[in-house]
Amino acid sequence: MAKRKSISKKIRFEVFKRDKFTCQYCGRSAPDVVLEVDHIRPVSKGGTNDIMNLVTSCMECNRGKSDKELSDDSVVKKQQQQIKELSERREQLEMMLKWRESLRNIEDDCVEKIVETFTAYTGCGVSDHGRMRVKKWLKKFSIEEILDAMDISITAYFDNDEESCEEAFQKIPGICYNRKNQNSDYRRYYCNYIIKAMYGKGWYCNEKVVRAFVYNAVESEEDFELAKRCLKEARHWTMFWNFVEQNFGYCR
Repeated sequence: MAKRKSISKKIRFEVFKRDKFTCQYCGRSAPDVVLEVDHIRPVSKGGTNDIMNLVTSCMECNRGKSDKELSDDSVVKKQQQQIKELSERREQLEMMLKWRESLRNIEDDCVEKIVETFTAYTGCGVSDHGRMRVKKWLKKFSIEEILDAMDISITAYFDNDEESCEEAFQKIPGICYNRKNQNSDYRRYYCNYIIKAMYGKGWYCNEKVVRAFVYNAVESEEDFELAKRCLKEARHWTMFWNFVEQNFGYCR
């Protein structure tokens, strides 16, 4: 039987570096697992401490392998698969970065649209700090909500001077917030109205579906009036929902 020689710290470190401190059998890496240096061709079968015969292994894989010989081909295939997976991860990362960059471009375009509109209405410029505030608004509200609130704010607060211009700008997010809450209260009222009317008619009523319909498809007072007319003309739940699909294009 071949005499086992200890592996020097220098060679051990070189093997770990070459294999990126990752077990070449299971793919786990330090510090999640304790790493060891394993012989591809076991010492008991004539294997040496040559670095080409050494591979990084976690303690569990090394103990489980014992002195069973793993061919060079199996290790190469393992490494080739890891290289392929690494390449795929890199491609996905690049795609993700491009996607995030496109989102930033869209966000920047929205900021510029809002700033340009505000400047066109008031003649007042918007500072870099103001642009940063607009970016924060866009995380909470849509560009349509912000532009609608801008119209209201300028009409109510702008008086052709710098002070009122600043006030109109400052009021925009608060108006967005209040309008959103009002819309939510409005929808809640009509949800309850429709559900109560259905139960009053003695119908089966799927409250979850009704609420989803009102919150996702009904956007104005005219829409609510149309929904009420559908409810009035229908004689049962199925007929009401057929009216909804015909008039709103909304499906469960």
